[in-house]
Amino acid sequence: VAVLWEVRLPRLCCSALAGAALGLSGAIFQGLLLNPLADPYTLGVSSGAACGAAIVIVLNLFLPGLTFLAAPWSLTLGAFVMATLTLALVIALARDEQKYLSPTNLILAGVILSATLSAAISFLKFLAVDPFSSFIFWFLGRLQACPCTDPAFVGGFLHPALLAAPGSA
Repeated sequence: VAVLWEVRLPRLCCSALAGAALGLSGAIFQGLLLNPLADPYTLGVSSGAACGAAIVIVLNLFLPGLTFLAAPWSLTLGAFVMATLTLALVIALARDEQKYLSPTNLILAGVILSATLSAAISFLKFLAVDPFSSFIFWFLGRLQACPCTDPAFVGGFLHPALLAAPGSA
């Protein structure tokens, strides 16, 4: 019974909250770009987050003395920072001469940046000593490898996003 309450239920709650966050991000991108096919993968944000997490994990492999890289929040922070930088770069690349952002330019810039970041992720996979290293499991969404199985931790990221979402007032 303890396994159910202390391991399974928190993972179930975290996976439900993570799914809600992915659904929210997809809905926001579709609404902003006026395109029912738009999602975080289209704009390269997901590739940026994955690249940020891969950088943290590979740095942890090569620099094991840096203890903050092994902290549970370091993967989340690395993914968030790189996703934010990716979105900023997509916006900068998509602006035209009049500083106007069109949905088409955003999608094209996102696809180009996503392909570039996918190549960087492949290079980081090559650098990893163990082909079954933890970032492959992280990419696949395995919650067992995630040290942050606290639903309050995941919900702490989802709640501000819900409040900031267009039309949530």
